[in-house]
Amino acid sequence: LLERIEESIEQLAESRLVHQKAIVSALQSQINSHFLYNALESINAMANIAGHTEIRQTALALSKLLRYTSNFGQIMVTIEDEVNSLNDYVQILRNIYGNRVRCTIELPDELKDVQCLKALLQPIVENSVKHGFEATGEKLNIHIRFERTIDDYVRVTLEDDGPGFDPSILASIRSQLQNRRPEKEFGNLQQVGLLNLHDRLKMVYPDSRSGIHLPERAEGYGAVIQVVFPFRKGKEKEGTVSSGDSMDVD
Repeated sequence: LLERIEESIEQLAESRLVHQKAIVSALQSQINSHFLYNALESINAMANIAGHTEIRQTALALSKLLRYTSNFGQIMVTIEDEVNSLNDYVQILRNIYGNRVRCTIELPDELKDVQCLKALLQPIVENSVKHGFEATGEKLNIHIRFERTIDDYVRVTLEDDGPGFDPSILASIRSQLQNRRPEKEFGNLQQVGLLNLHDRLKMVYPDSRSGIHLPERAEGYGAVIQVVFPFRKGKEKEGTVSSGDSMDVD
C-alpha cells in the first residue's frame, strides 16, 4: 500500500511539473506567434495589392494555421475544426509542391462535432511528406479516413503510398509506444513526431485503447498510421467544411 501511495505521489508531482512547463512554453510561444501572425497579415495585404495570388493564399493559410495552433486556452476541438486547420496546411503544401503532394479526407457527418485533441493530424501529414515526397522526390498521395468503431471509439487511419517504414525503425517505434510513461516523456521538448503525439493522447485519454497504432503493412507499400480516441460529442455548431462523405483538398 505504501509503495502504491508513493508511486501515486510521484506521478502527481510529475504531472504538475509537466503542467508548469507547458504553461511557460505556451506563454513564450504565444509571444512569438502574435508577432508572426501580424507579419503574415502584412504580407497578405501587400500581396493582395500587388496581385500575387499564390503568395496571398499562402500567407492567409499560414496565418489561419498559426491563429488556430496559438490558442492555448483550447486543447480540445471538434474533428471538423481540426480538418479545417489541416486544409490550411495542405493549401500551403499545394502552393509549394503543386500536384506532387495530394491529400484526400473521408469524414462522415456524424463525426464532425466529435471532440478530439488539437493539432492531431498536421504532425502526421507533415511526417508523411518529410519521409515520402521530400525524401524521394516522387509524387505522394495521402488518404485520411475517419470512422466510428462498434465500441464507441473514433479511429483515424492515415495511409500514404510513399516508401513506408524501415522494418527496424517500425519495430523500435512500436516498442516505445507500448512502454512509454507520458508524464515522464512529455517534458522532453526535443521529442517530436509520433511518440510525442502518442504521449499527448495518453495524457488526455489514459485508457489502454487510445493512442497511436501502427498496423502491419507489406514493406514498400507506404505507411499506415492509426489514431484512436473515445467518441465524445463536442459543442453543436454550424460547420465550415462542405457536407458529403469525402473531401479532396488537393
